[in-house]
Amino acid sequence: HAGGGGGVRSLALHLPSNLVFSGSNDFEILAWNASTAEFVKHITLISGVNILLATAELLYAGSDDGLVSVWRVHSGELVGQWSGHSKAVLCLCHTPKYLWSGSEDGTIRIWGPDGECVGVAEVKTGAVSALQLIGPNVWSAAGDTVCLWDINQLKLAGTYLAHDGYVDTIQVVGKVSHHRVWTTGTDKICKVWLSEAGAPVAPTEEALQQCQAELTVLRDEVARRDRQEQARQTELAQNSERDAIVIQQQATISELEARIPGLEAEHRKLADSLHALTQEASHLKTENTQLHQQVVALQTTLQQQTQHMHDTQHQLATLTAAEQSAAQQLKEAHQHTTALTKKLVSCEAALKALQDSERTPVLQRLA
Repeated sequence: HAGGGGGVRSLALHLPSNLVFSGSNDFEILAWNASTAEFVKHITLISGVNILLATAELLYAGSDDGLVSVWRVHSGELVGQWSGHSKAVLCLCHTPKYLWSGSEDGTIRIWGPDGECVGVAEVKTGAVSALQLIGPNVWSAAGDTVCLWDINQLKLAGTYLAHDGYVDTIQVVGKVSHHRVWTTGTDKICKVWLSEAGAPVAPTEEALQQCQAELTVLRDEVARRDRQEQARQTELAQNSERDAIVIQQQATISELEARIPGLEAEHRKLADSLHALTQEASHLKTENTQLHQQVVALQTTLQQQTQHMHDTQHQLATLTAAEQSAAQQLKEAHQHTTALTKKLVSCEAALKALQDSERTPVLQRLA
């Protein structure tokens, strides 16, 4: 029972299967091998377990939610859950015909084999904390009072003020000519009752001396019971807090369940949007592929144009050098032409002078 953080409240031994059942407020019943103490199986409930009772074929459990749950011991099949108590079931008792259950609501319910309630007894003195079959009677403890109930006629056979505090336990310690019944209470006292035909009778001196010896031995047990009661009260307070948390969690679950249809509709819208976005992404991917191809083509064209430009620049640089050489040659030709022109003018002048010099004697001769 490590998962729930709660105490183990009850044990039940089933001798035919050699199993011990343990019930706890962690909402589980565990089955253990009585010889090896090995875990065998578990049963999950929706409320804390207060009391377990095993018969030849069935396992009964009383829980905080007021239910009496019944399983088949060997198969683990849930036979039924009997409702009727308004508060936690604290104790169980099996008689030859019926199952008796005592509750914090102050009632005792008597159940038939099929789960039908054949009787309800209201105890005025408080929560029913213990039930015990003794002879022809069921003894019940509620508050400071012990009641005896006839199991055949299903009616009250007697009421006895037992303790100054709450009665915790009713236990048969021995049977010779009488049943010797012990009760313990929050008044830190153990009382011993001698019962003949189910009803308490006055004890003999010898019986009183024997009971006094037994009381001496069990004083420590009473103190332990007192500590257990304090722990139980603390546990009940913790259970109340836990129940409040459970109610709050159930309200949260209901609120979340109410939001589920809207969330499902929103999910469908988001799914449709996602489908549209997926298609758009596919189109964009195709366009991106085409653009990438165009970019690659443009980069190829750009590289070709860049190479052509480099070639053109090289040719231009070659032409510029040739142009500069031609300009230099043209300049030199111009200078040579200028020199030749000057020489031509000089020659023309010299020729003219020669001609003039040759014409003068002829004219003189003619004259």
